[in-house]
Amino acid sequence: MSTQTAFAAALLDPELPPPDGSVAWNGSDPARRFAVYRNNVVVSLVDALADTFTVTQELVGEAFFL
Repeated sequence: MSTQTAFAAALLDPELPPPDGSVAWNGSDPARRFAVYRNNVVVSLVDALADTFTVTQELVGEAFFL
C-alpha cells in the first residue's frame, strides 16, 4: 500500500493508526496530532454534505449530520 493510500485510509477510519513514519516536529504524540487532523477532515466532509443537501438536512434534522 502506498504512503498516500495508507494516509487516506487512516483519515477515514479511526480504527487505523497513523501511517508509518508519522512524526511531530515538537516531539508530541503523532497519533494524537493525527486524530485532530482526522477530526477536522471528517467535520469538513460532513459540512460539505450538509451544504450540498440542504433540503435533506431540513427533512432529517441537523442532528443527523453530526
